[in-house]
Amino acid sequence: MVGTAIPTSNITLYGLVSQFATQYQILPRDINDLVTSSGIAITTTPHPLNITNNGFFVAWNTNIPGDAFIRYGNTPNLELGSIAGGTGTTSPVIAISGTDASELFYVQAFSVDGNDTAFSAVKSYITASNSTGIIKTYFNRPVDVNVASPFSNTAQYISLAFDDTLKAYIDRAINTLDIAIYSFDATNTGLISAAINDAYNRGVQVRIVADGGNANAGLANLNPAIPVLLSPTTPVSYYGIMHNKFFVIDADHPDATKPVVMSGSTNWSSDQLTVDRNNLVFIQDQSLAKVYEMEFEEMWGGSGAQPVPANSKFGPDKQDNTPHEINVAGTLVESYFSPSDNTNNQILRTINSANYELYFATLVFTRFDLAYGVEERVDVHGVYAAGIMDDSTNGSGTSFLIMQGVMGNNMLLFDHASQPGILHHKYLIVDQAYFGSDPLVLTGSHNWSSTANLRNDENTLIIHSQLQANQFYQEFHNLFNSNGGAVGISELFDATTNLVVYPNPATTAIGMKMNDVKDENLAVEFLSLDGKVVIEKSVTGQQMEEGVSFENHSLSKGVYVIRITGKLTNEVRKVVIQ
Repeated sequence: MVGTAIPTSNITLYGLVSQFATQYQILPRDINDLVTSSGIAITTTPHPLNITNNGFFVAWNTNIPGDAFIRYGNTPNLELGSIAGGTGTTSPVIAISGTDASELFYVQAFSVDGNDTAFSAVKSYITASNSTGIIKTYFNRPVDVNVASPFSNTAQYISLAFDDTLKAYIDRAINTLDIAIYSFDATNTGLISAAINDAYNRGVQVRIVADGGNANAGLANLNPAIPVLLSPTTPVSYYGIMHNKFFVIDADHPDATKPVVMSGSTNWSSDQLTVDRNNLVFIQDQSLAKVYEMEFEEMWGGSGAQPVPANSKFGPDKQDNTPHEINVAGTLVESYFSPSDNTNNQILRTINSANYELYFATLVFTRFDLAYGVEERVDVHGVYAAGIMDDSTNGSGTSFLIMQGVMGNNMLLFDHASQPGILHHKYLIVDQAYFGSDPLVLTGSHNWSSTANLRNDENTLIIHSQLQANQFYQEFHNLFNSNGGAVGISELFDATTNLVVYPNPATTAIGMKMNDVKDENLAVEFLSLDGKVVIEKSVTGQQMEEGVSFENHSLSKGVYVIRITGKLTNEVRKVVIQ
């Protein structure tokens, strides 16, 4: 039922009744246990299509044909009126056009069948920006650039330089700097504190939200005139922690090349910046910056320079009111905030999107549904999976055991005896080697726990980019192998029918050919069995149909995997060099 629309009309609910704690719960078996009382119902949540800087489409589905409409506006009041779509359709698609770049819209979709109307909830959407869309990812522990794909896509390992990198971005702030940080210590964070003070002194509006339950000694090193809002800590059973680690620079600057969002897993403390396994992600995009500014101001209580505690919302008080799909210069980036956006469902959906391979590294993994999701991808769908979690919190956990049952030695615990610090990542990589299978990476502050999903303030990004997914894979490859694992080319890579390699075994010359190749550019890669790209070449689909040869290739004797990828092509075959 994950991903299906929540009914907005009255329903009859069937299910299994069981006791949960001191209360009772009802467990529907599937979507058919939710029987609507009206004739027409929305069956898939409205979502945007073809987002550009001058508009987008809104699409949804209904159970029976109806006449489609949307109400929309730049505020939740939907003040711009309505637009009629198709009649007698179960798959409406309605365009909003003539917009500005990075323009925010609120939309309610509805379908009508006679006297019966099915309404969606009001959701927010945002058009594409005129920004560069540059995405920069950094790691503070070693990476393995030998598995970079393509060769030039090397991950950035900047040992002992996370603080300097954060400073460099903060120094770019011109008008505004909004910071949401869980932990800001005073030790070895002087560069960050100085950069924030310098920004304030040059006239930048600085606003900071921090966790109310942490000491956050680094805040004492800031100019006392900089406003800081601490998250609520009581009642303890209601509020979690303000666990975000993000900042937003110049979200509303008239120059679309100025806004930047920083996200990732890194707190601002000495160990987190230098020792613990962490990542930083910087994205230059005004639409995403406005989305993060919306989330910040929900906690801040308004759009002004000073916080309004009476209006601020944290934890379970927040609403699902930000756009989730952002077109970042042609790359789809999904954005979710916890606990309002049910991020756990988005993680599960991302796991379920894996067709060939998935890798994950996370501090906490206590959600059984996510563990069962990984188990199913491996056991039922034949997906190659490898994962590692920090053993300080998951040493004998049920989630670990669920996955280990099907993953075996590919499910590891972080080895504190041989590795410094802790594993603090919260990332998931899907199909990074398969260009045609929507390669992506999920990262952010959200640990894979119920507390993160239901109580904490968190942020999560899903970046649909082969380049970014592969950069995270370079970090994972080093992390996993450094902890006694052996991630590389799996046996499933030999399952292909269209790629012919000849001769095989081969010596000094290798030929290959494919039939019915799409008219596109293809990347041909030779990989060693540990996943390193040793040869790469670009060819056209027509050349591959006619036959491509590699002569005097200088490959050592052994077994290699030939991988051919394009937007519509994924083919692999093993070859033996004698």
